[in-house]
Amino acid sequence: MGALAQRRGQRNRLADIARAAVRDPLLGVATVATLYTAARRFAPRRPRALTSLRRPGDPPMSHALDAAALDQLFRTARTQNAFLDKPVPASLLQELYDLVKWGPTAANTTPARFVFVTSKEAKAKLAPALSEGNHDKTMAAPVTVIIGFDLDFHEKLPYLFPHTDAKAWAPT
Repeated sequence: MGALAQRRGQRNRLADIARAAVRDPLLGVATVATLYTAARRFAPRRPRALTSLRRPGDPPMSHALDAAALDQLFRTARTQNAFLDKPVPASLLQELYDLVKWGPTAANTTPARFVFVTSKEAKAKLAPALSEGNHDKTMAAPVTVIIGFDLDFHEKLPYLFPHTDAKAWAPT
């Protein structure tokens, strides 16, 4: 067996283990991150131009999150079902969006669209689309965020990636 075939076999076995870890929450996120790092170690190397997309000064992503961060993000996080009766400043909503926009997307295409509904008039327009079980708490919340998807995001790919045929990446 050649070295490349052997590496592919190791990578495939690690990918199978990682998929099992995702299905079994008891194995934990740290295990998935460790397996992902190991799978990348055995993956065929990309050309240098594609692996150096980090900006100068960006911290390396070589360490796992500590237990407290994993607890806050995953293990102890809960859905909120009650809201404070006070307005949320537009600056805080902008700060939230500025954080969310850095989340991973397919090829950095960012097809998600966010609409922050804050006024009573806008919520009145939203009310008919709400389910009976969510109506009262949504109407009482100081902000409701509608998350949509730009169905034509692939049309912008030639502008975002003028150096390659990125439009072929997206299903149309």
